[in-house]
Amino acid sequence: VAAITERAMRGELDFDAALRARAALLRGLPESALEQCYAERVRLNPGARTLVRTMAALGADTALVSGGFTFFTERVAAIVSTDHPDSSGGTRGSGNRRAL
Repeated sequence: VAAITERAMRGELDFDAALRARAALLRGLPESALEQCYAERVRLNPGARTLVRTMAALGADTALVSGGFTFFTERVAAIVSTDHPDSSGGTRGSGNRRAL
């Protein structure tokens, strides 16, 4: 998945092609594989929680927008308490994008 994302960031794949390719890699994987990936690899940037809390205290809404999958973005959004979680695809990369 990381290699496909890197190719997209270099402009070698457009967003839709990259999303389809990443989703194809995940197809058929048990949810436990996603849970293991989340537990082992997803880390918040230093200060993320503080930034979101400070913005909320000052009356601002926050949004998480990601090229990732809902499985991951929903968990990150819950940890930092963002107002508007978002991602580019469904749990397994359905390709349904939402704009805030």
